[in-house]
Amino acid sequence: MQEKPSKKQATIFDDILNQMIENPRQGIAVVLLGLAGMGVWKKDWLLSLLPYSPETIQHWLTICIHIIQILVALLLLFLLIRWIWAIFRIQRHFDYVQLLPHTDDGVSKEMLNQLMRRIHGTKRRWIERLFLGRERFSFVIHYAIDDEAGAQYRFYIGAEKNQLEAIKSNFHSVYPNLTFFPADNLEFPSKKAVAGRLKLKSNNLKKSLPLSRYKSDQLPGIISHMKADTWLQVGFTPNDGWKLRKAIQKLEEDLKGDKPFKDHSAFDKEELSSLKHRYSGNEVAFDCTVSIASEYYPGVPVVKSIANAIHSVLNNVNELKYKKWKKAVQWYPTGTPYNMTWTGSELANLLHLPHFDERNIMQKLAKEIPHSKRGEELLPDPVLSNEEGSVDFGVQHHQFVKNRTVRILMSVLQKHWSLLGVTGSGKSTLLNNVLMSYVNSFIKHGIEGKKSPGFSFVDPARNTAMILLNQMLKAEHDGAEINWNKVHWISFKDTDYPPALNLLHRFPNESPERVTQIIMRIISENFQVAKQTERLLVNCIKTLVLDTGERHTILGVKPLINDFTFRQRILNRLEDNPEAYDVLDFWRNEAEDLIDASRIALFNRLDTFTSNPLLRRMFGQKEFTLPILDWMDQGHIIFYDFSGLDEDEAGLIGGFLTYLYYRIADTRGGTPLMHQFVFDEAARLEKMTILPRIIAEQRQKGLSLGIGTQSMHQLDQELKNALKEVQGNFFVCRQGPEGAAAASKMFSVPGSKKDQPLFSESYFTSLPDLVTVIRTQDQINGSNEIVQCVVKLPPLDRYMPNGQKATYKNEAEEAKANAWTVQKVKELASKNGYHQSEVDLMIRAYLQGEEYVPKKQPIKEKKKPRAPLQAQPETPISLQKKQRVDNENVGPEKVVEAGPIIQKTEVEAKPEPIQPAITLSRKKQVEPKEQTIQVQPFKPMVKLSWEKPIKAEEQSMKETAASVEPVSNDKEQVRIIEPTPIEPTVTLKKKTEELPKEPQPIVSLRKKKPSAKE
Repeated sequence: MQEKPSKKQATIFDDILNQMIENPRQGIAVVLLGLAGMGVWKKDWLLSLLPYSPETIQHWLTICIHIIQILVALLLLFLLIRWIWAIFRIQRHFDYVQLLPHTDDGVSKEMLNQLMRRIHGTKRRWIERLFLGRERFSFVIHYAIDDEAGAQYRFYIGAEKNQLEAIKSNFHSVYPNLTFFPADNLEFPSKKAVAGRLKLKSNNLKKSLPLSRYKSDQLPGIISHMKADTWLQVGFTPNDGWKLRKAIQKLEEDLKGDKPFKDHSAFDKEELSSLKHRYSGNEVAFDCTVSIASEYYPGVPVVKSIANAIHSVLNNVNELKYKKWKKAVQWYPTGTPYNMTWTGSELANLLHLPHFDERNIMQKLAKEIPHSKRGEELLPDPVLSNEEGSVDFGVQHHQFVKNRTVRILMSVLQKHWSLLGVTGSGKSTLLNNVLMSYVNSFIKHGIEGKKSPGFSFVDPARNTAMILLNQMLKAEHDGAEINWNKVHWISFKDTDYPPALNLLHRFPNESPERVTQIIMRIISENFQVAKQTERLLVNCIKTLVLDTGERHTILGVKPLINDFTFRQRILNRLEDNPEAYDVLDFWRNEAEDLIDASRIALFNRLDTFTSNPLLRRMFGQKEFTLPILDWMDQGHIIFYDFSGLDEDEAGLIGGFLTYLYYRIADTRGGTPLMHQFVFDEAARLEKMTILPRIIAEQRQKGLSLGIGTQSMHQLDQELKNALKEVQGNFFVCRQGPEGAAAASKMFSVPGSKKDQPLFSESYFTSLPDLVTVIRTQDQINGSNEIVQCVVKLPPLDRYMPNGQKATYKNEAEEAKANAWTVQKVKELASKNGYHQSEVDLMIRAYLQGEEYVPKKQPIKEKKKPRAPLQAQPETPISLQKKQRVDNENVGPEKVVEAGPIIQKTEVEAKPEPIQPAITLSRKKQVEPKEQTIQVQPFKPMVKLSWEKPIKAEEQSMKETAASVEPVSNDKEQVRIIEPTPIEPTVTLKKKTEELPKEPQPIVSLRKKKPSAKE
């Protein structure tokens, strides 16, 4: 019986046929060569079969040979042209993009398998491959050292341009927050680099054994072995899988052989089991190369270390090993040598982005991997980019894009804003950027003759305001025209020109009740006032406000209570005022008891205004020199210098300013010009309780409030609620633990069940210097939408008088810049009002019932004012040398003449036999015989001195009035006890006042002893 052939022998023909089918070009070539050899061998026999003569056959054979030669030549030419065209196409159309991972894009194993299948679906059809060749993709990881950013792991994906968009879409479907940028900084290894590739350990049938499938992200462990200037490149192209499937089948048949499965070794069983699942289900196949290169010295250990890390991740039944290859990493990934066929799940071990989780190695590498976080995504082009009518905040804080300017519309800032940041975080820098945008607009519109929105800036530290003014000087140095008449610098401490802030000033169309109410709120916010004392103070203030015959100040409260004559003079003027009925009734029926009970308590509360020279000079002037309404309407720039003020002074002045701006803004109508009212370190001015009302009410009046403080929890609860619920602009720099918790709640995005924080608390506590998170609004598709992003701020610069930038921390250059700015500060401050020496005289005259006419009037000219030191000021009156007075023939009592300052003619009182008068003049003293008598109208005055006190307490008012000496109609005379001459530096102007129809007793209660009630 014939022996049955073995199974191996029976499949030889099938193997040959399969090889020809797997390699069609090689199979066709083998068939053609076989036919040609058969034809040559059996030439005569074949020719004898044809019904043609040998000559005819030879002729046609020659023609066929020529045709074949031509076809072969054409084929070779086609292949040559195809090769040249492929090189040309690759050079022009193969491109890379840089990938910016996102921390929120964590992917699963199934998602990566989907990515592999989608990439596999981008392969060309066979006819396209015939002419264009196979599509190739490149995934590159480059560990580079950047001069600015330092060490970075950079990720790139490369493909031909017509397929690059498809690859980007495939990656974006799995990594939704992934962004792509041009690979402008991509470099490839030079000739000196050490390089090599990985290959399968076996080249025989066992090369189809599987590698390890993707289970978890092992890429951080691989790239952690990379050193500076090291590359890892994965080149891959989709494979139809037919070769892999046949190779697996062939290996299975080879492993099984003729033995039953139970007789196989454990190794064979493991290999058979792995082959069963390698290319099953929806698996796809890729032809790939894995290349490594490094210019680091020594580079060989680095390259082999990376190869070993990849080997440890991918090794399974099959293994990888490293082979040296000089040109391994190239711009265009070549398929030879060491091409391998991998499945999609095997390729996913290398072809993915790192997963930013809590692993220690990932936390370390995340600092060197450029990536985006929630809220740091690049803004679309139309968002926060409007150049007209906007404020520059800086550039967006981004890993790759460094010049994306962030601009917020002024109409949005008009809805108020708040700025938070600890010391040194960049809060003042952001303030400078915001306000400098207003300055630039101020300069630009000033050249065009237009008005632009102005601002008022309250700076407790002075530094930011000084830098702003310094930059304005730099702009003027560079040729810009600045209208300095619209720039004001108001200092409160250590200034020769204290501003006149009359607390009792009444604006047009403002009721006395409203003024009184606002004054009481300011006082009650700074001092604790009992109810009984409050009633007395309210009526005192209202009395002074109602008196239109004379302007009063808060310092008039004391003489109003203590001085009967001062009070009676005011009440006489209020007799015909219907608004003063309740005030007159109070003084007639209630005042005496309240004064006895609350006098000391009230004076204790008001002692700040009298004992503090700073507050006395500001609030004690009758004038009010801040035309805020005009400044707001004309777009002026006002700097309020709060430096040097203690907590009480800053609170009182800040509270007055906030109420002042609230009152003035409330009078604006129509569509007013926007004015930005900005406070830095607002927590120091915590007594400004009117701020919530400004936020709620004054937006339509063109008053925008900007609040700067270190942390939200430092502010009053009512103000915090107003900032969170009413206004929609938040700018947050680095925060402490408490501030970070509050800031994290303000920045949120809608979640499935509730709003989710956009930034964690740790994000706010770890913000770098000069980086701020903003939450604002912008017009997107015709509607206002909330926009949140992170902004990088430029540093603050100071400039010297020559226009050069002062080097940071160079004391000499910064001193020059500061001196240049201080000189301008003094010039601007000199426009604020009267010199403090004259202010003291004005206050003293007011308290003594006199009137002082100052020499220096407020500067109103538009011409550039000169600094007071350059104007050669006149010696203050109190410092002038006193002239000697001839005391001859002068009795124990003297009469001092008070003449107006504007009159140069000396006036002599009419001599009396007992009380001779002397005349004092600032210029010189004239003998009585040379003086001319000038008649002055009668003017009742308060008696400033007396000869002796009243002895009997039972004297009636009539006796008291009779005790007052008669006053001459020619000239007012004042008795004094001491023979010492009065200081001739005070010039008094006679004060005319209408007399009542019937004589009224004038009694001074300042020295009157208390009498028992009858």
